[in-house]
Amino acid sequence: MPAKEKLTMLLTWDCRELENWQLFKSANKALVKDAQGNEVRYYPRELRFRFTISGETKYRLQRTPLEYETKLDREQFIKQLTFRLKRFKDLEMTDFIPVRAEMIGVPAELPYYERIYSIVFKVPNIPIEDRFALEVLDAEGNRVAKFPFFLM
Repeated sequence: MPAKEKLTMLLTWDCRELENWQLFKSANKALVKDAQGNEVRYYPRELRFRFTISGETKYRLQRTPLEYETKLDREQFIKQLTFRLKRFKDLEMTDFIPVRAEMIGVPAELPYYERIYSIVFKVPNIPIEDRFALEVLDAEGNRVAKFPFFLM
């Protein structure tokens, strides 16, 4: 809540490769299949996301906001965000930094209540059973949001 303002954060996984994938579960096994019916064993090598941060609270979530202290105003706070992807496999954790993280939509120099980032990570072959979390970091490297995701 920079400057006592509420901000809404939303993350969308934006990978076309996933559009026709389906998860099949049975009593003892789960698997993911592509549009041709082939078993998918690895995540795509390029993971793309769309991150939206908004000063408008039109998205009515039934959660109490997490309070966060910063000396930055809302615009400075939003413009200085960075991102990190964490991969979890058993007890191991691997960090990835984006190959691209850019603000899209309204140019950064124009005042606006909402900002949208396009974020791209390149990853090695990662088994479909592994889990991820995309972290949003402030200008000082402190985590301000975490979005876990997985397929199985």
